[in-house]
Amino acid sequence: GVDVLATAPLSWCDDGADDDDDTPLVSKTNFVPPTVLRLASLDLLPPHECFGPVLHVTTYDATQPGALLDVVRRVNALGFGLTMGCHSRLDSVHAAVAAATKAGNLYINRDTVAAVVESQPFGGEGRSGTGPKAGGRNYVKRFAVERVVSTNIAASGGDYDLLSRV
Repeated sequence: GVDVLATAPLSWCDDGADDDDDTPLVSKTNFVPPTVLRLASLDLLPPHECFGPVLHVTTYDATQPGALLDVVRRVNALGFGLTMGCHSRLDSVHAAVAAATKAGNLYINRDTVAAVVESQPFGGEGRSGTGPKAGGRNYVKRFAVERVVSTNIAASGGDYDLLSRV
């Protein structure tokens, strides 16, 4: 099954709007408070992207060879890849998970909430991707369009020497 390990009370969450009504935020939006879910099986992962402050936690049998990489492969198979986290003391585990992960961001032994703005590029991969990472070296190029117009003036009877003086 799925166990809710922790969730923030709705009073902790404020949409910042100066509403005149007392309608709870949850009834006005698709808001989900920060929540931690423990999954008994990876088969319980949702088939759609759960974008929000929701952390899915699962365990695996570390005595079984390749069990951790099997977990990573199964998560990758969903096609979403915004962020993945790995907590381990072993550098070999860090390296193996980094090599197998298909996510835009892999955080090792740290929180997975977000990259540092203007310091660490952030963006997903696969069905969670939008192209170049925000903050990355290719991000500005995403908003530019390169176009070339080439005219063969000789084909239209043009005088190259005359037109090049304009």
